[in-house]
Amino acid sequence: MNGKSSGDVFGFVCSRRALLWGTPLAFGGILLSGVCRAESLDAIPLTPGAKVLRKGYVSVPARSSNGPGLAGMDIYSPARAWLDVDFAVTEKADLTLMILTQRQKDQLSRGVRLSEDPLARVDIEGPETANHSIIVRQDNYFVGFLNDSWRPVGAIVRMSIRAF
Repeated sequence: MNGKSSGDVFGFVCSRRALLWGTPLAFGGILLSGVCRAESLDAIPLTPGAKVLRKGYVSVPARSSNGPGLAGMDIYSPARAWLDVDFAVTEKADLTLMILTQRQKDQLSRGVRLSEDPLARVDIEGPETANHSIIVRQDNYFVGFLNDSWRPVGAIVRMSIRAF
């Protein structure tokens, strides 16, 4: 892990409590509507025996002259397991979910082309509530969202692991 707390993210992720108190002041309640609809993520039941690694709101920045907006979360799998990524995008949007190894994340952050395909690359057409699962080994991973549009997009995300 990179020493970040569970709320640190590329982009923006925080607790529901922080959103309820801070959002109306900072953003005039724009993000609050997404939090109120966060229960749509609860429509995807947690797999029995799964351990939730992270759950929160991700604000994926708009595309810039440097390329697509990127936001996501670092996670750690302590053993070989299924990694489940549940997400809810409550507005009309086109995002791409990517699951990367730590090495691929480092390449991406340096602006270097990935030497291998991502572990997962899934197109999301919002509004949508869905999930994606892959098998991972003990290691650090980055679960990221790419936004190729010219406006920021939010997503509610829950990541969990379960024994393989």
